[in-house]
Amino acid sequence: MRTAAYVALAASTLALSTPGLFAQSVISAHSGVLNHSIGEVTIEGQAPHPKAGTFAEVKENQELQTQIGRAELLLTPGAFLRAGENSAVRMESNKLSDTKLAFLKGSAILDIVEVVAGNSVAVHYQDYNVSFVKKGIYRFDSEPAQLRVYSGEAVVTHGGTSIHVKEGRAVPFTPALVVGKFDNRNGDELYRWAKRRSEYIAVANLSAARKANSSSYTSGGGSSWAYNPFYGMYTFIPGNGMLCDPFTPYACYYSPSAAWRYYNPPVYNYGGGGGGYNAGGYNNSGYYPTSGGYSSTVSTYSSNASTYSAAPSVSPSMGSSSSSSGSSGGFSGGGASSSGGGGFSGGGGGGGGASHGGGSAGGHGR
Repeated sequence: MRTAAYVALAASTLALSTPGLFAQSVISAHSGVLNHSIGEVTIEGQAPHPKAGTFAEVKENQELQTQIGRAELLLTPGAFLRAGENSAVRMESNKLSDTKLAFLKGSAILDIVEVVAGNSVAVHYQDYNVSFVKKGIYRFDSEPAQLRVYSGEAVVTHGGTSIHVKEGRAVPFTPALVVGKFDNRNGDELYRWAKRRSEYIAVANLSAARKANSSSYTSGGGSSWAYNPFYGMYTFIPGNGMLCDPFTPYACYYSPSAAWRYYNPPVYNYGGGGGGYNAGGYNNSGYYPTSGGYSSTVSTYSSNASTYSAAPSVSPSMGSSSSSSGSSGGFSGGGASSSGGGGFSGGGGGGGGASHGGGSAGGHGR
């Protein structure tokens, strides 16, 4: 029943289609934007009521709480905090150069795609301070109170003593900092939800990065958050190259220049003839890989940078809807398109539909 409620709530997320909003930067001066929430979530005891294209924020000294719900906060570019049920965090400093949060109770996963000098994230639980040396997946729990490092490396400081906690290691928040092993190959419901969120956000990246490359948008050479109206969410855009999420190599984020190279691969001609061999990685159907199969790249992008084909509401949901043309695709649990840019389907598909996946991308099951 609870899983069905998550799916229904996620399906209600609106995907905007105003081209002028595409790839606009989020407020870059601070952390704390509520990018996604499902179920019962409050900020300072008040339920957020975001409007189309606007997002609630957790400001300094404000507390985010979940009851039967979950929430995703954007911190420094490339860092996500995802809180599970019956959890609470407080934003103590929202500066990008010095983002600090207090983990109060429950469970929360910190997903760090990029660690950049000058952009700092730190979390403390009571008088235990945790900083992060590498990109990775870090989990905080209050019952029992501990930090688990699925990947990456963290530094835990308590009472003047500091220890490094590496991949596959956990440290209880007890007076004696003792590091032990845990099985980091498996995760629970919160872990799997956080991983799916990373995949959804990565899918929203490619078209946003491409638009950013062909518009007046610039990130000043650094990484940033950018809004994708077709998905109704912010996505991460690296300043350079391509970065993959530590959750999975299938969830990768392209910089504007990398997105341009993805869509415009080198072409080599052999034998002096009129034809050529495409040596690049662009898939003419517009599919983007995820761990479950393939999905479409949001929409068909025309040579005119200011125009896009129509895009559907593409929230991470289950269903049997399908795309009737190759111009746009979305997540679909059962349907597939009848031509090129089909939806993400786990079943059979017609025409050129993306029916390569092993299951629905939209499930919020356990």
